Amino acid sequence: MKNPSLLAAATLVALSTAAFAAPPCPAGATPGSADCPMGGPGGKRGAQMQERLKAADANNDGMISREESGALPRIAERFDAIDANRDGQVTTDELRAYHQAHRGENRGEMWKRLDGNADGKLSREEVAGHPKLVQEFEAIDADRDGFLSPEELKAVRARHAGRGAPRS
Repeated sequence: MKNPSLLAAATLVALSTAAFAAPPCPAGATPGSADCPMGGPGGKRGAQMQERLKAADANNDGMISREESGALPRIAERFDAIDANRDGQVTTDELRAYHQAHRGENRGEMWKRLDGNADGKLSREEVAGHPKLVQEFEAIDADRDGFLSPEELKAVRARHAGRGAPRS
């Protein structure tokens, strides 16, 4: 394996951001509801983001203008990059495309931050600040050695990639 750190960090991003990867909800169900607790674009996180977008869309046109993006600092910071057609409006399609194109830009940096002792594996203590990794630690730790290796994270990433949108 040429770059296990990059691959492992990619898995961390996939686990912690999981946006646009969940299966769609059944007809009439709301993402995040009891009928569809993890469904819809991005599951619970996607549902929360959809609510934030809806709240920011002051004129209810289904798009976020530069002015409206002020309520969403991360979108505001990247507005010009997200607004692919340069019409001054950001659509959910543009957000999804931006997310797909930029997924993992800082994966290597995330791995370096998490692997505090630079031993090439992650302990429970090192992932303590990442609730999803803490929650899934035992399931990811296939060899039960008490650490998450790049290979174990690669396996999880492959399983998650098979459930929804293709990973880059």
